Amino acid sequence: MNTFPSKYFEKNVNDFSNPDQVPAVGDIIFIKTPYIYDHVAIVLDAPVGQNYIRVLEQNVGNGDGRGYDDRVKISTYDYSKVLGWYHYKTPPATTVAIPHPVSLSSRRGKATVTNESKNIQDEIVEKAKKL
Repeated sequence: MNTFPSKYFEKNVNDFSNPDQVPAVGDIIFIKTPYIYDHVAIVLDAPVGQNYIRVLEQNVGNGDGRGYDDRVKISTYDYSKVLGWYHYKTPPATTVAIPHPVSLSSRRGKATVTNESKNIQDEIVEKAKKL
């Protein structure tokens, strides 16, 4: 969790005694795993005072690229597994040109994000929440 440049990101270590300390939507979180390496995901929802967090993640399975858990998906974790997170000090650019539509999918449905959005990050988060 120490590899992000402090020029761009604010590091937050999870304080388990403070239920009001939660990451913001879009923050990059680090989740404890039983393996040597921990897991990285992007925050979709982190309600204050609750003991869970919803994330967009990939490569949760064994990493062979063939299992259900190896694809991009939306998951829920309890805070006991969250080691900490990084928050952008400066928001990312408000417009991003993407050459092709981006597809999001979960067991509940699919969504497509096009390059017509003025704020692609917000559009991806909003469409992912609805899946």
